[in-house]
Amino acid sequence: PPTNQTGSISGRVMSDSIQTIQSSTTKGVPNASVYVEGTEQKNLTDSEGNFTLTNIPVGSQILIAEKANANGKNFKLRESVTVIDGETVDIKSLLLKETGVIFGRATLSEQSQHLGIDIFISGTTMIAKTDAKGNFQIPDVPVGKYTVSTTKVGYLPQETNDVEVGSGLATQVSDFVLIEDKNTD
Repeated sequence: PPTNQTGSISGRVMSDSIQTIQSSTTKGVPNASVYVEGTEQKNLTDSEGNFTLTNIPVGSQILIAEKANANGKNFKLRESVTVIDGETVDIKSLLLKETGVIFGRATLSEQSQHLGIDIFISGTTMIAKTDAKGNFQIPDVPVGKYTVSTTKVGYLPQETNDVEVGSGLATQVSDFVLIEDKNTD
């Protein structure tokens, strides 16, 4: 009978944030949450920042590590990992950085009420909905470049590429104006 092909991922979650006055070197982050997006596989790092996740489906997976500091600021990273059947992929060290925010406005053409437009970061589970004025905010976005997309039933989807999110920063995307899809029944 065919078996489910799985592998493991191990590594160390690090931070370059200055933790104490005496030490500004990169160090392991204890008790950070590490998981594979879209699976139940989750673990916490040990006192040195080390982790291992087992029974991960083979293929390309998105690994996420996150932790909030004492001030409530979120630190997070996303890393693409290729899992190989029966093997442990050692990704060495992962550097946590403070997350950013993507915000903006999406409206429906020729409408005055813009509630419930889905705004999402393509290839992730990060999503937001617009308020009645069309404003949206996607919090806790790891540092990186993303494509931000919109969708609403009965309207043509739109996207903006190369949205750059910086550590601890709020990034505004250009306004989206969704046009009614004349081809829907």
